[in-house]
Amino acid sequence: MFDVEFFDGPDLRYMERWKLIHDAFPDNVVQRIKTVDAVRDTLKHCEGIVTYDLEGFPYKVKLDHPVSLVIIAAHNTMAEQFPKFKGYNRVYIGVQTGDKQYLVLHVIDYEEVLSDHERIKKGKCYVNPGSIKRDPKTGHMGCFSKSVLGPVLNGMAKVLESSRKWKSEDSRRIPVFTPTRVVFQFGDDHTLNYEIHGGRSFGFNRGCHFYDPPPPIVVSANEIWSLPGGGLHFQAAKVLAVGEYGEEIFQELMDKPTSLKTLERIAFERLCQDPDAMNELVFGEGGVDLMEGFDF
Repeated sequence: MFDVEFFDGPDLRYMERWKLIHDAFPDNVVQRIKTVDAVRDTLKHCEGIVTYDLEGFPYKVKLDHPVSLVIIAAHNTMAEQFPKFKGYNRVYIGVQTGDKQYLVLHVIDYEEVLSDHERIKKGKCYVNPGSIKRDPKTGHMGCFSKSVLGPVLNGMAKVLESSRKWKSEDSRRIPVFTPTRVVFQFGDDHTLNYEIHGGRSFGFNRGCHFYDPPPPIVVSANEIWSLPGGGLHFQAAKVLAVGEYGEEIFQELMDKPTSLKTLERIAFERLCQDPDAMNELVFGEGGVDLMEGFDF
């Protein structure tokens, strides 16, 4: 836990929280950070900072932990609830492990964001599923929501619609279809293999559409760790770049896919706790300056 002390005052939530954490972990967990240089150094070498606004309310500041993956499959699981919704709410992302071989590591599912209108009352993001539709002028899919997730879902919708895909409904081309493995067969020699990494609770379902070649996507997770079944878990993953969406620094990373070996190293060495080291591993020697977006 790292705290930025903006000011002192009576009965602040900051002081109460600081004392509770300090009493529980007096040796090395809590540090007061008072200079800009110290803030920069902490963000580069630790998971993040817990800071406070002038009313004493806490919020977290973290550097992104970008990794470059691919979109392997997508699924509309909301068709029964919203028959007019023609987009995809569930996206399977992962890595290419060989020629026409793809391994799913994580699923991003926007079903709650698109279906639970009550999220607005809780101060959370809600996107009307009707906002994901074809542009009447261009005929292309997009998201026309003005919500904070609108630009992300717009980039996602365009990519998922325009990229080449194979449908699970085309059963004559599918000799193998299980929750963890799907194979498309084209003649005697040409196959597409899609698998899900071990230890995952999600699986492939009829209605999934599979991409070849898979479009790139850059995501950031709070933490990446290994699962007992051999898979990897991406905690609270968010999309940094997909299609036309994303800052230039992350757009460029889409051309540098992160290998499975690198992801496993990130998990084993817990490099999300050391963003600077992870940055150099993912972007290459010297890394990039992920602090550009911070205004001090």
